Amino acid sequence: MRPSYYILLVLSVIFFAGCNAEKRKLKQKIEVSEASAVKANPEMAVQRAELYIEFANKFEKDKSSPVYLLKAATIYQEAGNFSKAVELYNIVSYRYPDKEFEAGTALFNKGFLLEKMGDYPKSRAAYEELINKYPSHEMAKSAQENLPLIGTMPDWVKNLDSGFNPDSFKQDTISLDSLLLN
Repeated sequence: MRPSYYILLVLSVIFFAGCNAEKRKLKQKIEVSEASAVKANPEMAVQRAELYIEFANKFEKDKSSPVYLLKAATIYQEAGNFSKAVELYNIVSYRYPDKEFEAGTALFNKGFLLEKMGDYPKSRAAYEELINKYPSHEMAKSAQENLPLIGTMPDWVKNLDSGFNPDSFKQDTISLDSLLLN
């Protein structure tokens, strides 16, 4: 074989090893964050959500990516940032249409949040998309039942996920990087 082939082979191995190292490091940060974060520490929860998003954007084809995006959306939903949660649910449903569970779950949650936000036409569209694309999804029946009820959500339900208030917590914020051993 020619020397240029060996050089190309060595460079390819180095490149892929670097990608795998970055992937492992991000997964490690996520695991540490999941193990140490609690709802009482909203700053850490948002840091974790951003790690999920970073991983999913860098490694779109990884099987963890749609799951991580759903987890990030849930964190933003619990934080009361419904528009960011809807944005992430959109990404899951459009980027991973072949992942029925994740895409269907994203569409259902998107429909629910849009109704809470008062955007009834988009809420209806999300539920209908779930029903049409994933009729066997476990949430398709609930979406079908919700369609005639859109716009009738009681105020007490709308206020259930009002988000956590960072000002009500007196804990010191810990950086995720400080939890990792380099």
